[in-house]
Amino acid sequence: MTQAPQASPLYLACRATTWLAISALLISPSWAQVNGSGPSPASDFDVVLNLPGDQRSLPSGTSVQNSPGQTTQVNLSDGGSIGILSGVGSGVELNITGGGASMLSAASGSEVNIIGGGVLSTLSVAGELNITGGASDRVDANSGSVVNLSGGTVSVGFTANSGSEVNISGGAVGTSFRALNGSDVELIGGEFQLNGADFSGSTISLSDDDIFTGTLADGSSFLFSDFADSFFEGVTLTTVPLPTADLAPIVVSTPVESGPFGLRAGQTLTLQAGGSIGDNFSVVKATLNIEAGTIGDLAEVSDNSTVNISGGSVGSRFDAYSGSTVNISGGILGNGFDALPGSAVTISGGSFGLDFDASPGSDVELIGGEFRLNGAAFSGSTVSLGSGDFFTGTLADGSPFIFSDITMDELTDVTLTVAPVPAADLSPIVVNSLNPDGPLGIRSGQTLTVEAGGRIEGFTAIDATLNIEQGGFVDLAEVSNSVVNINGGALGDDFNAFDGSVININDSVGDNFDAFGSVVNVTGGFLGRNFKASDGSEVNISGGAFGFNFRAGPDTVVNISGGQLANNVAAETGSVVNISGGTLGNNFNAEAGSEVNISGGTLSTGFDALTGSVVNISGGTLGNGFGAEPGSEVNIFGTEFFISGSAVDGLQPDQAFTITDRDVTLFGFFANGQQFSFNLNAVNTSSFIDHFSPDSVLTVTLVTPPVLGDVNMDGVVDFFDIQPFISVLSSRTFQAEADIDGNGVVDFFDIQPFIGLLNQ
Repeated sequence: MTQAPQASPLYLACRATTWLAISALLISPSWAQVNGSGPSPASDFDVVLNLPGDQRSLPSGTSVQNSPGQTTQVNLSDGGSIGILSGVGSGVELNITGGGASMLSAASGSEVNIIGGGVLSTLSVAGELNITGGASDRVDANSGSVVNLSGGTVSVGFTANSGSEVNISGGAVGTSFRALNGSDVELIGGEFQLNGADFSGSTISLSDDDIFTGTLADGSSFLFSDFADSFFEGVTLTTVPLPTADLAPIVVSTPVESGPFGLRAGQTLTLQAGGSIGDNFSVVKATLNIEAGTIGDLAEVSDNSTVNISGGSVGSRFDAYSGSTVNISGGILGNGFDALPGSAVTISGGSFGLDFDASPGSDVELIGGEFRLNGAAFSGSTVSLGSGDFFTGTLADGSPFIFSDITMDELTDVTLTVAPVPAADLSPIVVNSLNPDGPLGIRSGQTLTVEAGGRIEGFTAIDATLNIEQGGFVDLAEVSNSVVNINGGALGDDFNAFDGSVININDSVGDNFDAFGSVVNVTGGFLGRNFKASDGSEVNISGGAFGFNFRAGPDTVVNISGGQLANNVAAETGSVVNISGGTLGNNFNAEAGSEVNISGGTLSTGFDALTGSVVNISGGTLGNGFGAEPGSEVNIFGTEFFISGSAVDGLQPDQAFTITDRDVTLFGFFANGQQFSFNLNAVNTSSFIDHFSPDSVLTVTLVTPPVLGDVNMDGVVDFFDIQPFISVLSSRTFQAEADIDGNGVVDFFDIQPFIGLLNQ
């Protein structure tokens, strides 16, 4: 007889103590960490859980708890994960050596040790936190917590709240380091300087425009400044012996996995192909040469430091402080480059992401030619961007550039130095492999095609043509007066189209696509979140799908005849949105000064005509929760109208008739033959129930029913209607005369009944 398998001791322990629960944190007496700071032997705990191993992950909302008097250890390593807002209870030790936690809350009496991996969002701690490695985004040290940072990185947002104790002896802390009043924060190291001068005080407080630098005990340099949103009062400085700085030239051609983070006075580092440096790298009175490879986000350069960038890739939020010198002749720089007051930045090549900031008081020089401001040739010796401006040109290495106030770029008195630029090669360019060294852009008359296997980053096109074919990928792109054809490939996030560009999309585009004064034609594919068109753009959507947050900006026309738009669509002031087909998600807002014309398609719950908007409806399917706010105007065009079962009296063909009744039902048939019904509730009681404010304008207009099949509208259904019918069908637009089956869409199913009408 086969013996039944027995449950493991771990399983029985978990069941017996019910220590893993989806609940709020269990309130139990706090006790100090059972085994002291740092990871402890598993044998010291009553319950041990390994992720992965015993299970792969802790779901979002999970709280790891103990029965009173028990202890628990959780070990997270590569391949394991912890979800969002997961809790670590009192008496629990969490050791992270790999894998990732999305968001954690650690209670008083808990212990968290981060050796590798990290927390992708916020780690809120009231117990003990020891960081010796890994990378986390944000740490909130709450009252009663003790945080020891001796290695690893905290990228953005380290807050020491009142009643917390924070000791920093190594690693790296990025922007927004805040030591709030009542906290006990200690920086352990040396070489402290305030605004470039030696600082020997025992405590430090940052004032406006202050820059505080130094070296931590592990040899990592640091830079704190209110420019980077850092703030602290009364932070204790403890001076200890430092490792000797190696002044021999350093060459990095392989990934740097751990600290020290940054360069100290007199050091020189050259980053070459294959090399990589992580986030929060500080250069203090040193020299950094970036020839290739990659450096992460949030790099900072202090006074008397020099950075030379001739290739490679630089992450976002690069800050050049007063007294620093940055020379850029190549490479790809991410979003958020800041040339702060007193810095000197010379640019003769390379490419730049969004939010490039040449601050007042900085000395920024662009070297090249073909300069244009808002599309017109520009011959000035300096340039500053005003509201809505965009500035283009070609750098001395042949790389085109676009800087625009619209994309948060700031140029203030930037010097322009005219220099010869290489002649543009007008022969077709094909990229079918990874291409980290360029080209960084194409210029007037050039054509570039990215084929399968091809990838380009930091790309700019001016007066040119870019084709992205199946398998190709272009990231961090900006175009001006150019044609972009996406036929099976993909564009990454943060794509911007300026000044007369034409974008034809039949495949994927990432998040944050902005079109300014451009034409966007979407016939297929998927576009990510936060699409916006403005400043004279035209958007034609006959297919494809969009993520949420679609916005039609000022002076923009959007024509929707097919495709799918997700939740949160907005027609902003000065926009016109024409909907004849397609499907739109919940929450459509017609804002003040917008015009929305609906003749077909399907709109889901929550259409709001806001104050000052005009909405004209002649067809389509509208979900629940249609709202007309005070001062809005809604005009309905149809063939029959009824209020609470009785026909509306006094209607004259093609003359608008105002409906003043409220708290009744208006129903009938749209001009395209579709039936409709609105509840004219005077008070807005729910987002799922219609409401029409008494202070809104509601009109109905009686129109002559369309003659089905008379697509050329000459009064007769005959041979001459065939070609117009085919045109409507192939263009995926809507015309009531061509919608023979009356389903609100002109499609394949209208062909047979159309032929039937012709044969009558």
